[in-house]
Formats: sequence, structure tokens, C-alpha cells
Amino acid sequence: MSGEARKLKAYPHKPKAALLAEALDHARDDYQAGQTKAAAAAAEGRAIFFKIQGGRALEVAALEYGFGGAIAEVRGWLSASCAAAHTAIKLGQPLDPGLHRWYLAQAVLCRDKTFRGQLEGLSRAQFTDATVRGDEIYYLAAEAMRDIARGDLDQAAEACGDGVARIEAGAPKPHEIAAMEAILRLEAAIAAKDPDRLAAAIAARTQRQQAYFQKGTNRNFRAGLLDIEGLGLLKLAREQGLSVAVDSVYLPLELLEA
Repeated sequence: MSGEARKLKAYPHKPKAALLAEALDHARDDYQAGQTKAAAAAAEGRAIFFKIQGGRALEVAALEYGFGGAIAEVRGWLSASCAAAHTAIKLGQPLDPGLHRWYLAQAVLCRDKTFRGQLEGLSRAQFTDATVRGDEIYYLAAEAMRDIARGDLDQAAEACGDGVARIEAGAPKPHEIAAMEAILRLEAAIAAKDPDRLAAAIAARTQRQQAYFQKGTNRNFRAGLLDIEGLGLLKLAREQGLSVAVDSVYLPLELLEA
């Protein structure tokens, strides 16, 4: 369905509905045009094509959700994104810690056991990209999510503890702390199976999303409509037997259901 004349959900960061409605139409058209070239890209081993195509599908998923699309349709677009990401990895797409977390969250949400197992099996060296700079906390957060997905909660807790200690010591840059603290504390709560810490961490994550996406041009970023990484972690929390209760437009619990 076109984004035209559809009502955008009530986001606290107040994105511009008209701009995003136009973006939805363009994103869907770009994805569909890309699909006509997918077979040739696969035959040529072009991993970057599938990384881009996955991003397009994810953009449509976020926009469809934002404009009140059926959850089944949103799931369909998430699955298309996950499948493209899986193909990109098969074709040799390099990973960095952020991309690893992003893809693992999608695999968890989409219940793609094969892709999830592949990502769970990677060592830090396999999601290290020398061209991508970032503090140690990015790697610790990636290791923690991987270990939670594996069910290795002790290792996850250790990674989270190291990450939080770096933050409390002021080692990372302020923007790195802003980006990663809520994720590390959410992971730590899951690893500890602590419902009170989980509730506090979820609240902190939603507050961070609002604060980040209400700044300047961030307001209209498609990623601000649907918190894929947060949802992936909430799905992992449920797998550990934690009850997840959240009232946030950024974290629709319907996407966690079977």
C-alpha cells in the first residue's frame, strides 16, 4: 500500500509524515527494481548488492510499520531483509560489530535458525573490520548479544560488565556511550535474568531512541520508526524466560509473537 494519505503513528520525536510517505513509495520501488537484478548479482558474487537490498527491505518494513501496515506485511519485509543479509554473508560481505548485532537481531526476530546459527558461531575476529573504527564497547556489545543467543549467559554477563566498566570510567567518547550504554545494560539485564533491571533498561532504550531521533535531520531517519536491535534483544529475553512488558511505539511486541 502506498504511503500517500496514510496516517503516521504518534512518534514522540515527531518525524515528518509527508516526507516519510514519499520515502515509503521510493523504498518499495527501489527494492522491487533491485529484485530484477538479484539473480545476476548472485551469479557474480556481489555481496554488497544484497547488503543494500536488505537495507531497502528493512526500510520498507520500518515505514510500513510506521504507517500502520499489517504486522504480517511488516514481518514479510523483515524476512526479505533477513534473507538478503544472509545471502550477503554467504557471498563474503565483511562484518563489523554493529552489522553483526544488526544481522543477529534480524535473524532472531525472523526465526531464521540457519542464519542465526551462523552468526552465533562467529568469533570476534570474524566481525572485525579494520576499516571501521570504534571503541571496545562496540565489540563487547556484539559478543554479549552473540553469547545470549547461544545461551552462554555467564560469558555475556562478563562482556557486559567489561563494557559498563569502560563507560563508567569514561573511556569511550560521549557519542559512543550514548549509542551503546542502553544496549549493554539491556544485555546485562537479560544475562542476569533480572526483570527489574530489564524494565529499567527497556525504559532507558526507548528514551535514548527518542532523544537521538528528535535531533535535527535524525528526525526523519527510517531507523527511528522501528527499533530492530531492541526487538531482537527482547526476543532473546523471552527465550530466557523473562516477561517483557513495554508500551513503546519503537518496540511493537506483536513482532515478537510466533
